[in-house]
Amino acid sequence: VPAQSASTEKKNVESYIGRWLLGVVGVIAVILGASFFLKYAFESNLIGPAGRVVLGILGGLLFVVLGEVLRSRLAKYSYLLSGGGLALFYLSIYSAFHYYALIGQTTAFSFMIAVTAFGVILALWADALALAGLAVFGGFLTPYLASSGIPNDFGFFGYLIILNVGILAVAFFKKWHELTLLGF
Repeated sequence: VPAQSASTEKKNVESYIGRWLLGVVGVIAVILGASFFLKYAFESNLIGPAGRVVLGILGGLLFVVLGEVLRSRLAKYSYLLSGGGLALFYLSIYSAFHYYALIGQTTAFSFMIAVTAFGVILALWADALALAGLAVFGGFLTPYLASSGIPNDFGFFGYLIILNVGILAVAFFKKWHELTLLGF
């Protein structure tokens, strides 16, 4: 019997390494490889500012679609992919507004709100608390990412009230009490 438990323990370690650690390393390797290629393309002006933003959005869309395709077989790995896609959406919108001035503040703010709402809907669809947490985190970052430096207290606190009411509604509906703590 002890030999059997040692064998089971060894399989669990191998399964953990094969599924999680190598999966995370693989995603990081792809992101680093793509970032070095894109850095070269950007510095050489092979891709303009609008193309850079579009590539980020397409990359985010690819990650979300892959996450949904793999969700039935590899649920936790698919959440990593979908979360990476949401992060690429936020970064692309931030870049379009802050670095390249391709869109205005109101447009950037609206797009980030849409990404937050999409992330929450995706989390509800996939029944994934981790995705909801990432979407809420992005929702709280949105005022900072879309800030022009000019104070707008009424808009800021109004947005936070709406975001927190949404967090409470989702947490109550899905019984995700951890989400309430994140909102707090």
